[in-house]
Amino acid sequence: QEVYRNLSFANLVTGSILSYKVGHKKPDDAMYEAFENEYGKPVFYVDDHPVNVKAGQKKGWNSHLFTSAENMRKALVSAEILV
Repeated sequence: QEVYRNLSFANLVTGSILSYKVGHKKPDDAMYEAFENEYGKPVFYVDDHPVNVKAGQKKGWNSHLFTSAENMRKALVSAEILV
């Protein structure tokens, strides 16, 4: 319930892996394994913490550090996700 109290947009998100349900936080492997068990390997993983991006890379995920909207747009175009 804390997630819904603190994040006004939480009710708009469909599907999620929440640390309090998994019992671990990123960059713990258990978080990434829980995601893969529920959804499979992501096509494109974005995080704003380098340690989390490295953990995604360790799992073989196409991982990208968010630094700006423009850099993210370029990464999405480069990955042929955005044209």
